[in-house]
Amino acid sequence: MALEQKNEKSLHNRVNDYLNSKPVIYAVVESEEETIEAILDELNKAQEDLKAVKERIRRLKWALARAVP
Repeated sequence: MALEQKNEKSLHNRVNDYLNSKPVIYAVVESEEETIEAILDELNKAQEDLKAVKERIRRLKWALARAVP
């Protein structure tokens, strides 16, 4: 249970960091390809975070359904 709470806190912190972070400002000297790669990396990270959040929501709904008579 403690490990799960640690992971949940970590996920919570990651989501908060992501939502509260300032947008990345791309330097003009970056090539178009580097800019596209950086944006795709951010998109992939956001998709991974979203999957983790959806799984957390699913587990919470399941726990709630079990707790409610």
